[in-house]
Amino acid sequence: MARFALTAALAAFMTTTAASLSAQTFTPAKMGAAVTLFAGGASASTGTDPIVGGSIGWELTRLITIEGTGLWIDSRQMNVYVAYGGARATLPLRNNLAPFVAAGFGVQSASVDPNGPGIPPFYARRMTMPAGPGPGADQRFDDPVVALGGGFDYFVSPHVAFRPDLRVLLARDGEHTRSTMMLAVHVAYHFESHTSRP
Repeated sequence: MARFALTAALAAFMTTTAASLSAQTFTPAKMGAAVTLFAGGASASTGTDPIVGGSIGWELTRLITIEGTGLWIDSRQMNVYVAYGGARATLPLRNNLAPFVAAGFGVQSASVDPNGPGIPPFYARRMTMPAGPGPGADQRFDDPVVALGGGFDYFVSPHVAFRPDLRVLLARDGEHTRSTMMLAVHVAYHFESHTSRP
């Protein structure tokens, strides 16, 4: 949990820093594209691991955005890659803050080392090969995943926002579900200017 607590502290620090950088209130003037990069921590039954990723989105309206997200979880037992598309519903921007809720659907791909310690039961019960040394021993599992969560954008300029984001990934193998909680800090760049209110 130490990494997860550190990520939470980083999110608070970034938000506080953003508040000191801007005294104006920004509001979207036009709809357009936005890209983000993010880093944080992912917590599951086997522990807490670092994550990195990015997303690209398009604002259909001032309140609805569609986006695609890709991320990597650097787990001790396996490498996990997740790709999903979804939508964010954002409340009207006030005092530079724009809270949102989000939902998406995609694929979670995990390459699991049969020799690794503490393999999650979600994967262990589906192992088709006995553990053995040597390259090429990893087994891959591709499962549908649902992503649910929320957070807020804090605009520090007409184009740049910080975004603390909390999400849960629910992967399903047909009979069982594996949940992963993620906390990340995004840096978002909006190609269309977000102008200040009069």
